[in-house]
Amino acid sequence: MHFDPVMVYKLLLSHVEGVCAEALIKLLRKHSALPLIKILHDEVFPAKQKFDLVCAQARLGLVDPKEIVEAAIELCTACRKMMCQITGLDPEFLHCCLKFYIRNGDGEERVFNFARSRPLDGRCSEDLVFKPISGNTGWCAILGRSDGVRHWIPVNCFCSNDLPKYRSKYNTYRTRWEDYYSSNLVFPIRFERKVHLTTDHIGFLEFDSPRKNAFKRMPEIFEHPKTCEYQDKLSKALPYLAGSTIAQCLATLLRPYYEESVISLAGRSKEIDYSV
Repeated sequence: MHFDPVMVYKLLLSHVEGVCAEALIKLLRKHSALPLIKILHDEVFPAKQKFDLVCAQARLGLVDPKEIVEAAIELCTACRKMMCQITGLDPEFLHCCLKFYIRNGDGEERVFNFARSRPLDGRCSEDLVFKPISGNTGWCAILGRSDGVRHWIPVNCFCSNDLPKYRSKYNTYRTRWEDYYSSNLVFPIRFERKVHLTTDHIGFLEFDSPRKNAFKRMPEIFEHPKTCEYQDKLSKALPYLAGSTIAQCLATLLRPYYEESVISLAGRSKEIDYSV
């Protein structure tokens, strides 16, 4: 089948919206990034649509709820392939995961891992293990919370290409994290309530790599104490524009599932030991 870039641009425009999407499309046109557009068209958007379909079928009781997780794994794997195209990394050196954020009635904020790209890299599974956000610098930077080292001003994306170098400034729950990643890229999955001018966070789309400087052309967050400078450099980087656009798409896609199923987990999250 002939690959028509004009048709793909139109399809891309039909899936994405907002400032990041427009900037992404301009950048793709400038660099003639047809391989990336093809991955978006052939891999990411079909996986996104499949997840949407499976969630709708699960709400009607037509499929096993476990199929939602499998569809989410396929979506993470497609997103990883997209980011591999951007970074030039081999799949074995890049992983993607989808995490959900919940806030209990008492105000406690927690995050749990929902799905991870395949193949896995040997790290212990932490699926459905609820973790307070205060123990992860990436989440705190995006939400504007304190990680015990710094009280962050909210940013649109967390990126570090050399976490071992900034070990004293970086917190995470995973033990021996250096065995699995040195670079970390985190995007918020959120939607805006235009009537009340508020933003609801529902999760995170994360990428990590054992390679240092995996996300080339991305600013190092620990080298930019001024948030405005960091945000400005983000807006010109292809990994940010692509990742944030996909995260924006996921917000619309995941919102029904989040409101119907994920929030209900918050009520029983205290039954789970998330301290390890």
